[in-house]
Amino acid sequence: MTPQIAPDDILSVQNISKRFDVSEPFLNRVLERRPRRILTAVNDISFDVQRGKTFAVVGESGCGKSTVALGVMQDLGVNGRVVGGTIRFKG
Repeated sequence: MTPQIAPDDILSVQNISKRFDVSEPFLNRVLERRPRRILTAVNDISFDVQRGKTFAVVGESGCGKSTVALGVMQDLGVNGRVVGGTIRFKG
């Protein structure tokens, strides 16, 4: 059974991670026998946003604030992807 979002929550993000493929182009990797390089930008983050409440993501420059927001919107470009966890929106 899939866990339900809490009654007062409009967004629930649980245990998500964001990874980006920062490898060299495929042909270069094959010719130079190099492995793929995966960058974990955000690892295992969870939060809930409650209806009628203010929510802020704060942190140092480069800590992953924008990556989290883009991941929730599923807009990480061709090299990025959300791995693991769940994102639930009650609209």
